[in-house]
Amino acid sequence: MLKDYMLFNNLKEELMKSPIDYLKLHEFQKEIGELGEQFVYEYELKKLQDTDFADKIDKTKANDNTNGYDILSYTKTGKKLHIEVKATVTSKEEFYISQHEFEVAKEIVEKGGLYKVYFVKEILGNPQLEIIDDILGEEKYFKKASSLENG
Repeated sequence: MLKDYMLFNNLKEELMKSPIDYLKLHEFQKEIGELGEQFVYEYELKKLQDTDFADKIDKTKANDNTNGYDILSYTKTGKKLHIEVKATVTSKEEFYISQHEFEVAKEIVEKGGLYKVYFVKEILGNPQLEIIDDILGEEKYFKKASSLENG
């Protein structure tokens, strides 16, 4: 038992000596985001499979950060649904939403449109999807304006 504790501390020390490779970290985060987008895309395909709207789902929106959302989908009745995807490898109830995404959500909702955040937790294990219908009014999530745009 004590041997295992010492092993943990040794590994921790070695890890802390190594400089963080931020480029690799960014690439990993990007891959997690893409995995989340694919998960949500397939979820939407299944949801709409018996409708005329399944073929209209557009996940190419994620390629352009200026959109403020990742996927353009539809309700079963054909109303446009703007989806911002957030994915994490943990089960924590936290994610980053940029000021731009928040403003786009506000603009879409004010015009009578639908903007939802699909939050995928534990994407590398047993993915859990939480659909946030109203990110503007949801009190559960802390929102902080930022001048940094990370998408």
